[in-house]
Amino acid sequence: MMTRAPRFLLLPLMAAPLLFAFSGAPREEDSAECKRVIHNMFDSIRQVRTLRYFLISTERINGKTLKAHSLMKINISPMRVYMNNPVKGLEILWSSDKNKNNALVRSRSFPFMNFSLDPLGSTMRKDQHHTLYDLGVGYIGTIVASGVVKAGRDFDKHFEYQGTVTHDKQECHSILVKFPEFKFIKYTVGKNETVTSIARKYNLADYMIRARNGLMSQFGVLKEGKEIEIPSIYANKTEVYIDKKTCLPLSVKVYDDEGLYESYEMYSMKVNSRFEADEFSKTFKDYGF
Repeated sequence: MMTRAPRFLLLPLMAAPLLFAFSGAPREEDSAECKRVIHNMFDSIRQVRTLRYFLISTERINGKTLKAHSLMKINISPMRVYMNNPVKGLEILWSSDKNKNNALVRSRSFPFMNFSLDPLGSTMRKDQHHTLYDLGVGYIGTIVASGVVKAGRDFDKHFEYQGTVTHDKQECHSILVKFPEFKFIKYTVGKNETVTSIARKYNLADYMIRARNGLMSQFGVLKEGKEIEIPSIYANKTEVYIDKKTCLPLSVKVYDDEGLYESYEMYSMKVNSRFEADEFSKTFKDYGF
């Protein structure tokens, strides 16, 4: 069965060389450091095979700020995810090459314990900015890479090295990506386009397009010729903390024209550790399926 490839596998590969395609002119020290850090981040993301971490996510949903705390396990290829939110009593187990690409979900909030759901379906995507395909450090790389592509030769105008910060007891580089010209623009839907395909085509936030156009429950093909509004770039401002040791992003805060849109903070991250043979199976000893 063919499965959808995570988009972060493609964009950083394209964007990384662009950082140095226009480096002939003299640069300030901070500008050079900013390019070096981002370039190293792209390289490190490409080396990731597995991830374990604790995630604190913050998302603006219907005008309200919602937080979630989850234990995450991710295998990159084939894409496999285990997520456990103990506060909500929610467990999700998904392997792109198993169970007809459906996710196994266990939740105390449903009248039955275990059930299968399409990771791109309406139930799994309700009140969520992203899908299972967008988890991990690669998605942060995609946000930064889209900024690199958008900035072009004006890299220094949009990217700023802000020095060192501490996150999860780790020294991190702080990078600020700013596009004050961020705005919503008119877009005419083409043939066989969905909100998701438009977002992926232009590297935009899927949920942001839905919220702007009242399309929260529209996951099918949009009417050709329909006029909607889409953001001109992923975000007005993005702050990224990149671990100095691993060169991987540990935190990202994304802002739109209303303020904080979403943030994802990773703690106790372990990179490329081995998973047990049955760790993405519902029979694994630590799971409640």
